[in-house]
Amino acid sequence: GFPGLGPIRSFPLRQLRTLHDCLVDDCLPLGHPLVHHVLRQAVYHVGELTSDSEPQMAWKEDLLRHGVLGGIRGVLADHADRIRSSPKHQDSFVILAELACFLSQLEPLEEHRGVAGRFTDVAEGWAGYCEGELRSP
Repeated sequence: GFPGLGPIRSFPLRQLRTLHDCLVDDCLPLGHPLVHHVLRQAVYHVGELTSDSEPQMAWKEDLLRHGVLGGIRGVLADHADRIRSSPKHQDSFVILAELACFLSQLEPLEEHRGVAGRFTDVAEGWAGYCEGELRSP
């Protein structure tokens, strides 16, 4: 659980690789507000900038170059599929959907937005379920 949080923020260039590993291992209590806070710190991290004429965040360049983003995309898709039929996972849904939406900005539209769209489908499914429960006698 919580021991997995330390490494996420320990090494700035490895943050998302460590996040990927934690998501694969399913070792974080994703519904806990502290975990949300640490994961947001990791993905919204600015850090060192490249020396290009139009500077970019160095960790994002590293992320794109080594294929970590594709791995995170796959793991987030798996989590969306796993929680689809379980509205009790609404606390983990919040951070997973936020990660999917943020990371969708870093890749071509079709690839990552498809994962963000899965979370939209999950939310719509839950809303339909709740609506049905409210209307039933």
